[in-house]
Amino acid sequence: IASGQTLQLDGGTGFCQIPSAAVTATASFTNAGMITGSCGGTVSLTQTSGTLTNTGTIATSPAGLDLSGKIVNTGSVQAGGGQTLSYTHGTFTNKGTVTVAGSSTFSVPGGAGATFANNGPGSISNGGSFSLGSGNTFTEAGTISGGNVLLIGDALHYTGGGASTIEMQGASTLSGNLA
Repeated sequence: IASGQTLQLDGGTGFCQIPSAAVTATASFTNAGMITGSCGGTVSLTQTSGTLTNTGTIATSPAGLDLSGKIVNTGSVQAGGGQTLSYTHGTFTNKGTVTVAGSSTFSVPGGAGATFANNGPGSISNGGSFSLGSGNTFTEAGTISGGNVLLIGDALHYTGGGASTIEMQGASTLSGNLA
């Protein structure tokens, strides 16, 4: 998806006639433009093979967005409008920005077995809720501003020294550079 192009994940053909859109990418691709939705209903993008490299923008639709697969973000990922962006499986490597606006949510459900790596110079700006349910891994080397990141029964691995606040609850593990 080239700069200036938009992939709009909708349930219909502009009339929002179908209540869901489930898009599967079976090969690596780069998004230098915009991936979003414009209708209500369930919207998902699954990367089953290869990597989705985001150098552009991925943003929640009016009904939220479910992502899964291997994602490398050097651009912008945005949860806004009071919506939820769920990452349900795979490895999400953030070297860009993830922004969670007030009353919006970025979540990794419990049991997903997912890894979220906030690598330098990656940043999370959390004005809403950013959480991982049990059984996931969060790697921190970037920065986190605004509200904290909540880990509930997860593994936390520090690999860098970026400013951050992380809250851990439940049976969790801590490892890495704790200096």
